[in-house]
Amino acid sequence: PITNDNPEYLHLVLRDPRMIGYYRVNSTGIRPDQWRLYWQELSSLRIPLPSLAVQNRVVRSAKSQKSRTDAMIDKCNQLRDLLQ
Repeated sequence: PITNDNPEYLHLVLRDPRMIGYYRVNSTGIRPDQWRLYWQELSSLRIPLPSLAVQNRVVRSAKSQKSRTDAMIDKCNQLRDLLQ
């Protein structure tokens, strides 16, 4: 079992777009929305696991970037509404 890990960090790593190639090669199924990745294939995946402090910084940074992006999207939507 993994110890001293931040589940949010692991979520970010596994959802990273760069992982699509691994999932494509190791999954079964015809279309991406039907891919099945079984434990045997997933268990061979090597995940970079830095210290917990680094994991936490990565998660905080990702959350901060998402907040800024969401705020920009909200402003764009407000501007679109004003222009309409």
